[in-house]
Amino acid sequence: MMAKIKRIIKINMKDEKLKEGIKEIREIKMTAIEKERIFESVINSLVLQQQPIKSPWTVFSFISVMHRSRLVYYGFVFSLAVVMGGGAVFASGNSLPGNVFYPLKVSVVEPIHSALTFSPQAKAEYESHLATKRLVEAETLKNQGKLDKAKEEKLSLLLEDHAKAFNKAIGDINNDNDDDDTVTNFQAGLNAHARVLEFMNARDDKAEKQEKNNKISETARASANKIKDTLKEREDNNEDKKENKNEERKKHVREMIDLTAKELDGHTSANVSPIRQTIIDNTHKTLEEANQYLKEADEEDEKGDSKKAYFKLLDSESSAKEAGIFLKSGLEFKEYKYERRDREEEKDREEEED
Repeated sequence: MMAKIKRIIKINMKDEKLKEGIKEIREIKMTAIEKERIFESVINSLVLQQQPIKSPWTVFSFISVMHRSRLVYYGFVFSLAVVMGGGAVFASGNSLPGNVFYPLKVSVVEPIHSALTFSPQAKAEYESHLATKRLVEAETLKNQGKLDKAKEEKLSLLLEDHAKAFNKAIGDINNDNDDDDTVTNFQAGLNAHARVLEFMNARDDKAEKQEKNNKISETARASANKIKDTLKEREDNNEDKKENKNEERKKHVREMIDLTAKELDGHTSANVSPIRQTIIDNTHKTLEEANQYLKEADEEDEKGDSKKAYFKLLDSESSAKEAGIFLKSGLEFKEYKYERRDREEEKDREEEED
């Protein structure tokens, strides 16, 4: 086999010129001096640290787009969460602080929803909804005896963030838009649920080891008051007359007050429990405040100060809504712990009398 190969090579190498060329190439050698120069050149040369040149196609890369757009980033994270664990996303909806799914809800799902809400009006309404949601979560934990300091701090910080986002959205709304309902809903929701938490804390005064959770209610009330400053600052730059608008709103507020008063009558009876009576009394007090603000609004209108009348009217509307929310929310959280305690105390008193 090898002999055959050699024979073929010899045949192909018959060309003398080709042979001579190969021979000359083989005889080419570097001198000692040339070898030394090349060696020194390699050793002593500096490798230039050139900056990488940005590809013109980078602008089209997905990662680059994600870095530049927060909306795309949230969308990607949400899609990834759904693909990898869609059940977890939906399970997080009703989760509470301390639950493994709660961080997913407040750090991914809700921020994505907010990022996809573009109009200031819609964003304000969504942040108002989230603020109320945080307070309801606090009430639920409090009712279960699970609202510790760490959870209270977490909810307070989240509530502050929602309030800031709400204020910013309200400030961005055009003056021509009628966002009064959004503002009063926000104020009423925060104040009503703050009152529910305060009520639950007051009931817990009888429990020796029960933690007092006042920070959330304080944050809620402060946030409800702060929106007034934002609204007043905006209205100071608005010269539109509000007389006609005020009259329409007064009628609406009176209807709300009357409706809540009728609901109160339905909950009032001779055998009402102490806790229900306390809730009813508190609701009556808030309705009286609403009526007082309404009266002051009429007085300001008579003086010709439509702007002062407008703010008094908003206070009246907020108080009327607060009364209705407090009545409903307060009665919802009564049964689990507080009325049972009242019944036990009443039973103890009867036994002592016997």
